[in-house]
Amino acid sequence: MYTSGSTGTPKGVELTHDNILTVIRGFLVVVDEEMVGGTYTGYLPLAHIFEVTMELISLSLGMRIGYSSLLTLTDQSSAIAQGQQGDLSLLNPEMMPMVPLVLDRMKKSITQKVASRGKVFQRLFNHAVSYKTYWMHLGFGTPLLDAILFNKAKMILGGKLRRIVIGSAQVSEDSHVFARACLCRNILCGYGMTETAAAISIQLPGAMTPSVCGAPLRNIYVRLEPWPEGGYDPRDKPRPRGEILAGGSVVAKAYLNNPQLTEQSIVVIDGIRYLRTGDIGEMTEQGEIRIIDRKKDLFKGPTGEYIALGKVEADLKTCVLIENICVYGDPKSGRLVALVNPNRAELEELARRSGIRGSIDELCENHTVRREVILALKRHCLSKQLSFKETPSTAVLCPTPWTPETGFVTASMKVCRKPIIEHYRERTERELEALLRPNS
Repeated sequence: MYTSGSTGTPKGVELTHDNILTVIRGFLVVVDEEMVGGTYTGYLPLAHIFEVTMELISLSLGMRIGYSSLLTLTDQSSAIAQGQQGDLSLLNPEMMPMVPLVLDRMKKSITQKVASRGKVFQRLFNHAVSYKTYWMHLGFGTPLLDAILFNKAKMILGGKLRRIVIGSAQVSEDSHVFARACLCRNILCGYGMTETAAAISIQLPGAMTPSVCGAPLRNIYVRLEPWPEGGYDPRDKPRPRGEILAGGSVVAKAYLNNPQLTEQSIVVIDGIRYLRTGDIGEMTEQGEIRIIDRKKDLFKGPTGEYIALGKVEADLKTCVLIENICVYGDPKSGRLVALVNPNRAELEELARRSGIRGSIDELCENHTVRREVILALKRHCLSKQLSFKETPSTAVLCPTPWTPETGFVTASMKVCRKPIIEHYRERTERELEALLRPNS
């Protein structure tokens, strides 16, 4: 199985049956009897370990598998004709996988429909989400509110979902909380990688803490190692922090034809094989893992502080103007740059309010439109309580769709930083030069 290649050239990973069986056995703690013999909807490519493992888990439970795609998933998907049903409406699954980008899009779609019904309804809806979240935290349901309001939202995903499993990338806290109230109570964040057959940890059903990835699965060991350069240490207070090492029978045999990388990444400690994940995490008081960021996705600012680019991206993806985003740090200026793949409809509406019309390419190049987008991003950063150093100084609007075919995202919709940055390097350098020019 090959890695996604989001941080470089995809690597071949030699997985064994024991690796996959360890994950399947560990996952059984999050299912219930009513899911046995039900339906699972798969829409990620089987070249992705997350989908492979989820389908094998489904088969072990005697579930049917209904195949879909991002283009036909819901009634509002782009390849579904108006008035026709999407795959989820037809399949009515009990379980499905989810990647954060798809969850963010669903949240935006619901909030836009709510906003279109007026400010009074919008305020009532937001209050209902807060009210339901409050009672869910106390372990209670809100059956009357569900019957009046939220069951309609649940029908977007078929209406019978009992488990949504999120993997592949960081999910924003806002999207996680919102989706639990509107779509499915048990939205379980997991953590893993190709080298561990897709799983290391997962949240238990009923878990209410957003942005954590649950406790390690059965027979999987987790330890934290210090990373002095980044200032992370297992002795940190109030919570231990460091690079995550995952060990046990879940660790892959080796990297294909790459003994040097295997030796660097897999170590033996106290007789147990551990994988150096390259992820920085912390352990909560409940023994759950929270991912802070990846070593490769940390940018060292001009003051020596590290900025977690993944966290910034996860928060900015909830902005209605953004379809997808890649944030990187410019080493020369020490500034953050946002490469924005805009939501076409929202960008056209923003331009219309400014009296500007044109094609998507023309709007992305328009100085006034770009300035308004940058201001909107900065306002969104403030609303998410991002610090000044975590706020992009400038942005480049990218009209080309970011799809696996264009090479800008992986099959699971993870951003491929290097190709995007290289493709738009000339434009970003021009924008940074203008930003740093005196009196600009």
